[in-house]
Amino acid sequence: MSGGGIKINILRTFAGLAVAFFAATYGLAQTTQDSTGHIPAVRTQITPPSQASTWWKRAGEQHLLDFSENKSKVVVDPIVQVMVGIVQFNTPERKDLTIWDNIRGARFQAELDEKFYIGGELLERQGVAEPLLGLWAVQNRIPGWGRSKLGRDNSWNTVEQAYYDVSRSRGWTGWSNGIWSADAGIDAMHFGAGRASALISKTAVPAPYARVGLKRKNHRTEVSISQWMSDQRGPLGATAESLLKRSHVSTLRHAWEIKPHWTVQGAYQFIREKSVSSAPAGWETLGMSENDEYRAMRHSLAAESQLHFRFLSTGRAVIFVQQSFDIGGNNRRSIGSNDSFRKIHALTSLAGMRLETKCFELIVEAYRQSDVACATCYEYEALAPETSGPQIAVFNHAGMPTQGTWNESVRIEGSAKIRNRGRLSAIAEQSSAATSVQIQSTYLIQHTWPLRLQCSIGRVNPLGNLETGYHWYSIGLCAAVSDWK
Repeated sequence: MSGGGIKINILRTFAGLAVAFFAATYGLAQTTQDSTGHIPAVRTQITPPSQASTWWKRAGEQHLLDFSENKSKVVVDPIVQVMVGIVQFNTPERKDLTIWDNIRGARFQAELDEKFYIGGELLERQGVAEPLLGLWAVQNRIPGWGRSKLGRDNSWNTVEQAYYDVSRSRGWTGWSNGIWSADAGIDAMHFGAGRASALISKTAVPAPYARVGLKRKNHRTEVSISQWMSDQRGPLGATAESLLKRSHVSTLRHAWEIKPHWTVQGAYQFIREKSVSSAPAGWETLGMSENDEYRAMRHSLAAESQLHFRFLSTGRAVIFVQQSFDIGGNNRRSIGSNDSFRKIHALTSLAGMRLETKCFELIVEAYRQSDVACATCYEYEALAPETSGPQIAVFNHAGMPTQGTWNESVRIEGSAKIRNRGRLSAIAEQSSAATSVQIQSTYLIQHTWPLRLQCSIGRVNPLGNLETGYHWYSIGLCAAVSDWK
């Protein structure tokens, strides 16, 4: 194939999948991260073509479509999940519920002239949710995906029986010379070594962003801008998604490897809503007259300390602690609390540990977000108790919290490799909504996409808004899809 031929194939691939760069919804992705949780600007994972003797073996070891030649590489892989299961409720009067999940889409990656790196995904998803996921589905949102449609034929719109329809995309292009780096696209730029985060978690819905970074010796500094979308309409009250409220987000991050086994990192984040609000009468003590215009905003700081070490000769481990703070503004406190009025408030606390070897992986994590992360739940020292103050920007994008799925959670997740292709996993979590346990076995069919056959069983006991407990089991086939839990 000539140089012109590879360029034509690249353009064809872009034409078919370019929407992955610009769509407002997102697909849960395999995202490359280093041991500190940092997402680099260059994060392609392209496997060389297989040299196996038979086509069947080659199909199991390489990308589905490969347009690579010389210094340019372009590959496409499928993203699929076909799952069906049964939910059996603890109360005998409740009938069994058939649940299912259907995800389909594609992921592409490209490396052009060994200088520019590109990736993207486009996914669609429909299904009937188990009740724990149904808590989100009835609010027209799915963790990791964002805003969704609910119901079918004027039914299937309750927590116990929620039909959802959602789509999402992810896309990025990056460059790095080893010192400077730059990337832009649609992604969730995770902060920290945990699953949840004091800044942006792994279950956050990706957002448009642009980022520039500098790495020298033991220091890494990055500046990024992004835009979050609310699930509330703007002042025009239209139904078009383009008129939902938006927020501009600016973030400065710095990581310092103090010693080979000790890394600390911090971040400053500024959120400012685009929509303008008007001050009512009574805010003169805050320096605002009636009908003065203002925009909701928030300043926050996040910090993390990580301790890395090795065990069992080949194992790697990290212990991490995170904390974020709301800073600045007028003296205030959470409504109904006996705390003193102040300008600095603790926001999100996180602590955990991750152990990894060739044969098993264990993750333990505890997370809690305080009540002061809301927009209007403050009382101000300078205002009368019955007078509400200015709104504050929230940590929310596309209807989902950006720092964690639940307000608080304690989670233990472990998996062990069984022979060459099998894996047995167990997840136990106590959140603000429920206590859940899940056991899953998988068999690896194709490791490059990767394609797996999986069987799961689980049990859920309600703690919050969930009305009744249940247990469930499911079987399915998935390629390159991560579980939302």
